[in-house]
Amino acid sequence: MDEAGAQGTIKKLMMVSALTQAEEYFRESHQIELAATFDVLGAENASDLNRLMREWGARRNFRSTGLPQIADDRCGDDFSLGIAMRYLIALCWHPYDTEHPLGWSWWEQHLESFKLIAHEFVHMVQYDLSADYPLRRIGNDRQRVIGPKWMTEGTAEYFAQVIEADRVDEDLPGMFWLYLGAYGFDDPLRDLSDTRPWPNEAHYDVGHFAVRILADIYGPEPLLEYWINVGKTQSWDQAFRDTFGMDRADFERDFEAMRKDVGQILTYKRQRAELPEIKAGQ
Repeated sequence: MDEAGAQGTIKKLMMVSALTQAEEYFRESHQIELAATFDVLGAENASDLNRLMREWGARRNFRSTGLPQIADDRCGDDFSLGIAMRYLIALCWHPYDTEHPLGWSWWEQHLESFKLIAHEFVHMVQYDLSADYPLRRIGNDRQRVIGPKWMTEGTAEYFAQVIEADRVDEDLPGMFWLYLGAYGFDDPLRDLSDTRPWPNEAHYDVGHFAVRILADIYGPEPLLEYWINVGKTQSWDQAFRDTFGMDRADFERDFEAMRKDVGQILTYKRQRAELPEIKAGQ
């Protein structure tokens, strides 16, 4: 684990703590331990992160002209951001600010960093369960194995919140707050499947809301089984069908009604719960 910047030591300790707690959560709650190892880099600015990533790439014999772009993309905001590659988590954080733009306290800033690290760790779990490896693609359109993106990011957001609730005694956000976060965006869920970076960070709220509906119906285990099925079938659609007993396109369609009318959520959950094939394999 490498770090750079004035607050590097503090952030490094926090990263170690967050990663340890994420690992403990998956081991204790889901009997999951990662088979692959990965490195973690963190810095306060693009210049330092670029340097760390170049050094990492040299050690790993990993050559990519995209590494500097990744650092620039992750360090151009007022908030801490990260990216998970198959063998690397790269983070660009911002120093703890006594005058945070949103008025966040030190503890609120710490929790946001904790969730960020937990979120990226979940991507490592997805890679591991689906037996993914760099540059692997599926299908005629060369899709990434890890997908669709709303499922990838929504699952990471969901489990990051669960880990935070489990480890630091925070409450999960209520369904209504997730509904509000997804309500104001017009992009259909089916259009949030592409594995390219999302231009709007708020799309993560949409993915989180969709996954939370699945979690409330089926529980958290199928959200992990889905990635195993992706690895087995090499198909997002077949994996979704095998895991949740319905077509992905049908859920994406039904979700559009739920994101516009919160009352539809309870109706949908009740209807799905009444089906005999509520769990894959039944």
